[in-house]
Amino acid sequence: MIGREDLAANLYCTLIWLVWKSSCKLIHTDKEDSDTSIAANAISYAVRSNFLNFQLENWDTNQLRLSSHWHPPPPGWIKINVDGVLKKKCRTGVGGVARDDKGRFLLAFGNSLQHWDAAQTELCAVLFLKNVVKEWMFEAQGVIIEGDNKNIINLL
Repeated sequence: MIGREDLAANLYCTLIWLVWKSSCKLIHTDKEDSDTSIAANAISYAVRSNFLNFQLENWDTNQLRLSSHWHPPPPGWIKINVDGVLKKKCRTGVGGVARDDKGRFLLAFGNSLQHWDAAQTELCAVLFLKNVVKEWMFEAQGVIIEGDNKNIINLL
């Protein structure tokens, strides 16, 4: 199990992710999750990942994706959505979310970097995966990496 501070960070990151997810749902379907649902799910996910020993890094919410719908991976697979964002003064944020074939949250990660190129930032988001890969991920039948920069995805 991870410590109390890690659990608090995990809860915070999970809450941010669920609020972002609800915002996307509102934009694309004119429906949003209730505050109670978001809070309950954040606690549930954070406690669950505490027992599974997930280590979440600092992360930013992802930008809206080009696709308006998330499509699940095949049964037994994991899908990792990655994104990079350019900020002011060559600062960037990279991050991602891993989900299973039922859309269940498995892992979130993120990091801040310094860069000036959007494509390089997207590539850094993919390359950052090596820092967050967990042993249990090797038990999946496969992994799909999805991002919103077609050139970088094609390069991979």
